[in-house]
Amino acid sequence: MRKVTDVPKYTQAELCIVVGLDPTTANNWVLRKIIRPGKIQGRDITRVRLFSELEVYRAKFVFELANSLRVAPSKAAEIRSTQAAHWVRTADRFGGHESEKIYALLEGQAEGWKSTICRRLPNSASLLGVTDDEPAALPEASFIALSISRLISEVRFYNKILGAR
Repeated sequence: MRKVTDVPKYTQAELCIVVGLDPTTANNWVLRKIIRPGKIQGRDITRVRLFSELEVYRAKFVFELANSLRVAPSKAAEIRSTQAAHWVRTADRFGGHESEKIYALLEGQAEGWKSTICRRLPNSASLLGVTDDEPAALPEASFIALSISRLISEVRFYNKILGAR
């Protein structure tokens, strides 16, 4: 299983292409700390903003919440890097099954998002847990379902176009 890196290597223009952001929105999001450029040896990169692979995935998840599901960008940005990394690792673990879909069920909380990861088998409408074949426990409160496997495959598609990173 390939490890998602935290090394800054994507320019802001590349992030915009991969995520689907326009440059003005990307600048706004950087200024509002919705997306975070990387640092090299603890120092901000000042000439060209560079983003890590993990931050590109996180930005894609934030963009999906904000653009498609109409969550305020500031609330969507409460997805932690650790959550994004966990979602990518989980999707990779089940990645051998192209038709198997991975979802994050997000429940908004005062401080961030509580997420439950589940999967859907081909030709099935049921959501299953990722550790067993039992039905997934749905959150008690209202929640948003984010299609992690689709978003990851979109990022990887653009990665290939941009030159295998």
